[in-house]
Amino acid sequence: MRKFLFILGITTFFFLSSQKVSAASLNLSSSTATPKVGEEFWVEVNLNTQIQETLGTDAVLIFDPQLFEAKEIEEGEIYPDYPGKKIDNEQGKIFLSGVANYGSSVSASGVLGKIKFVPKKEGKAQISFAWQSGKTNLTSIIPYQGNADLLNQPPQSLSLQIEKQTLMGKIIEFIRRLVSLFPF
Repeated sequence: MRKFLFILGITTFFFLSSQKVSAASLNLSSSTATPKVGEEFWVEVNLNTQIQETLGTDAVLIFDPQLFEAKEIEEGEIYPDYPGKKIDNEQGKIFLSGVANYGSSVSASGVLGKIKFVPKKEGKAQISFAWQSGKTNLTSIIPYQGNADLLNQPPQSLSLQIEKQTLMGKIIEFIRRLVSLFPF
């Protein structure tokens, strides 16, 4: 009987240790990798909890304020509440937070939120997450049970090549500025 329990124990250990554990993840995506100066574009913050139950997710994004201006944050539909949405164009930071209802959890894959950007000048640019392993005061996915961050690797950033503004883009920018002078 001892031999059977020993073999069962070893088999169970190897079976469980060979199972791949998927980690929750965050990444950024955009419909364009080459936005034009002065022309608005959206960046999506994508969340995949890999069936893990979560209480909430905080996304802290960093961008070069010399190259971009963030205009708007649009909530996703993963969480029922988005209590934190803040743009700081001086520091080049964006904060987006989604949380589950009290006493419940969320397990999902989809868009946490979207941010509208306007490039200011040409050049290579990157939008990334402020993340450090084990730090839950930066970008993090908070589990339903426990207090550790479910992110165990850096979230994927977004690299962009900002191009010259087109003639149409210049006309649209001119009209936007003109309209902003006359409040309706």
